[in-house]
Amino acid sequence: MNPVFKITTLFLLFWCQFSYSQQKQLWDAVIVNNIINSIQNSKPETLQSHTCQLSNEVTFTLKDTVLPLIKENIQTTDTNDIRIKIWKQKNYLFNSTTVTDQTFIKPGKYSENIISSNVSGLSDPIFNYVTLQLQNISFLDTYIKILDKKYINPLSSEGFSKYLFYCENSVPYHSDDILYLCSFTPKDSADNNCLNGYFWLERNNLKPLEIKITPALPDSRISFNVIHKFIITENKSWVLQQKIFNTGFKTGIIKTSDKTFYIEGFGSSNYQNYNFNDSLTIKEASANSSDTLKDHAKSNFLTNLYHSNPISLKDSSVFHLVDSVISDRNYNQRMKLLEALLYGFYPVGGINIDFKKIVGYTRFEGILLGVGVSTNPKVFKCASVGGFFSYGLRSEYLKYGGFIQLFPRWYSDTKLTLRYTNNATETGGYSFLDDYTFNSTEYLRNYFIPKMDKALEKEIAFSFKTLKAIKFNFYLNQSYKTFNNYSFLFNNSEFTSLNITEAGAQLKLSFGEKFMKTPRGRLLSLGSRYPVFWLNYHKGLEIFKGDINYDKIEAKISQKLKLSNCGTAQIQIKAGKIWGDVPLSNTYSAMGCYDKIPFDVENYFATIRPKEFYSNEFLFVFLRHNFGTLFPKNKYFSPELHIVTNAGWGKMSNIVSHQNVVFNTMEKGYWESGVLLHRIINTNLMSLGTGVYYRYGPYSFVKTIDNFALKATFTYTL
Repeated sequence: MNPVFKITTLFLLFWCQFSYSQQKQLWDAVIVNNIINSIQNSKPETLQSHTCQLSNEVTFTLKDTVLPLIKENIQTTDTNDIRIKIWKQKNYLFNSTTVTDQTFIKPGKYSENIISSNVSGLSDPIFNYVTLQLQNISFLDTYIKILDKKYINPLSSEGFSKYLFYCENSVPYHSDDILYLCSFTPKDSADNNCLNGYFWLERNNLKPLEIKITPALPDSRISFNVIHKFIITENKSWVLQQKIFNTGFKTGIIKTSDKTFYIEGFGSSNYQNYNFNDSLTIKEASANSSDTLKDHAKSNFLTNLYHSNPISLKDSSVFHLVDSVISDRNYNQRMKLLEALLYGFYPVGGINIDFKKIVGYTRFEGILLGVGVSTNPKVFKCASVGGFFSYGLRSEYLKYGGFIQLFPRWYSDTKLTLRYTNNATETGGYSFLDDYTFNSTEYLRNYFIPKMDKALEKEIAFSFKTLKAIKFNFYLNQSYKTFNNYSFLFNNSEFTSLNITEAGAQLKLSFGEKFMKTPRGRLLSLGSRYPVFWLNYHKGLEIFKGDINYDKIEAKISQKLKLSNCGTAQIQIKAGKIWGDVPLSNTYSAMGCYDKIPFDVENYFATIRPKEFYSNEFLFVFLRHNFGTLFPKNKYFSPELHIVTNAGWGKMSNIVSHQNVVFNTMEKGYWESGVLLHRIINTNLMSLGTGVYYRYGPYSFVKTIDNFALKATFTYTL
């Protein structure tokens, strides 16, 4: 800063202190201009290279406002109001706490390494978006953006002409310094792009030590105030010490007879342990951080957890956020990409592109090439229409199909679906309703599918959720199946194809299930602390050209238990039974995952070969115990020991019905165990590990080496 200007500024400040100590005084333009220049000359690019630690905490909760006609001393009798009050006392909508190590390398390179994170509650894009904006406010920028509105920064060159600055007070600071309290207001009281606030200015350095802002005119959507606190370091660097914000959404989300409930949020960012080092290099920063160096002031916000039914009114969810609160195209583009990675769809205008159909793989079909599309809410609010085609390079099967889905609202659990497909289905395959859990490797089982049958299918299905934790799906399916190198002996005749008409019901019972909510509203299950139960019932009907009559039942139960000082135990049990003769395609495969692709797949057999076992009655048990980290935690190396034991039993009645195929059964019981080391190598996206399984018991091989199966493990680290 020019010494002449600094001396002039100090003289004017001194004059204000003694001449106008008893009254609020409009500051001279020279003072304000030099203060602004001093601040704007402190750009991040001018700072020394340094490291620091940042802790962020953000909380959103409910706030109630008594309606004007209701006296505050009247106790409510509204049961909904009472329920919400009880919920408020024990819960919050959203909470996030993160601790990060930050590295700044002159001139303007920045890296961040998250060393701990805890996120829970309801995740909605509006929370992430507003929090990100409030946390990233910088008084070095010309504008401060909140939602889609740009406020003029009072401490910018543009703010010099838009605000009036007043000296409110002065107090001694240390032994040889003075702090001045300065307030600012818009010159034009009707300017809704301006702010009100104050700052405490240190005389000797001409730098604010605390700044507070709030909108000069109220916004109809949101209120906020932000406080930034700074320190002057020993090397005279002006750096952040703390950021504090409070915000509130002005759209009532829940109304009872005498209350309207709003969302309010508050958060803080604390900077500490500054260590300045001009010799710090990019290489050293990269070695201490698993993140790529980014431009200063750019940051990532973590994907969060969504807990089902966070607010309950008369046993139904009534929590809503108004979509019109937020409109930011750049933000939406970033969120679309994140959802595509998590869910498999990328929205382009009114169309969702299913990139899982573009390239895929199964052991039977080989590489799959195709495309899948469906409409999104931009086309129909209460319906979706879609289709796909896919070609297997190894199987030379061309698959295609389409669907129409109707629902009362987008992402509702109540859906009516009409589907037509010319597809290929796994021989002996079966599935359960909504049994995909994020961060589980069960979905990798699809890569190991060894045998498939062509199926031309028509289906109508209706699904819905009730009593918060129970979901049903009812369906009627008519298919024409062509068997692959197999014939079915039925009524003294051999069939290589059959018409099968099947009606069925599926149930999922999940109390306290947690979800990760993608930015556009889709939910990915993260499991539950309670046992989750699935049940399927299928009935083969001799109507609509159906050739066979049968009954099938499958059940599954899954549970994770956190044990004190002993890690986490996981158990899953599957069982099924068929009454009546059915082709191999409709029986039960053991779904083994032994192959050249050495992925470890949870809750499946690791040493069973493809097409090795089939049953029409089975019981499988999968046990896994995670003992946790074996060594002191390191961001690159923190191995976890997993011990696994899997067991199975099954039998096949009327084996002579299945011709031109060779398989085994499990009447004597099947056993395998494994030892795995997870998280040997950690990256930003996933952790890698390895392990080995051993097959023993009645179905072990003669050669010992054949009983081993080497596996690679990985876990997402989002």
